[in-house]
Amino acid sequence: MQKRFNQLNPWWQKEKIETKIPRLKYLKILKKNINNQEILLLLGSRRVGKTTIMKQWIDYLIKQQVNPKNILYLLLD
Repeated sequence: MQKRFNQLNPWWQKEKIETKIPRLKYLKILKKNINNQEILLLLGSRRVGKTTIMKQWIDYLIKQQVNPKNILYLLLD
């Protein structure tokens, strides 16, 4: 299981995150709600960019000095 966690979370090993085309509109919403204590859901059809937005958000958090080991990405399908 640890091997799978490491595969899903390459930033733990200081590997670069592939962020693709910036989704600035959605990242702005996430930044606005960073201190919100409620859960935010990203909903959408298949292949519309939900994973890309999450990886861009993780990249942003790391650039804001969040410890990469405190960021856990899971696939629950």
